[in-house]
Amino acid sequence: MKVLLEKFLEKQEHVARLLQEARLAGSIGHEDILDVTRIASGKISLNRVRIDLASFLREAAQSLQPSLSAREIALEVR
Repeated sequence: MKVLLEKFLEKQEHVARLLQEARLAGSIGHEDILDVTRIASGKISLNRVRIDLASFLREAAQSLQPSLSAREIALEVR
């Protein structure tokens, strides 16, 4: 049981570091971090659904395009 708890805490610390790095980089905001915290604590539940990953990535790239263009960043999804 102790090993499982230690592994869980390691993963939790890793996720916290990743979130902090992303927040500092400006790629996510406070609300995003709160959402992740709510999901991790079980206050928000997620339903798994199958998606077409290629279409999802194309749509995500399209939605980011104005912001990326303003920063002169090119993103291509093939």
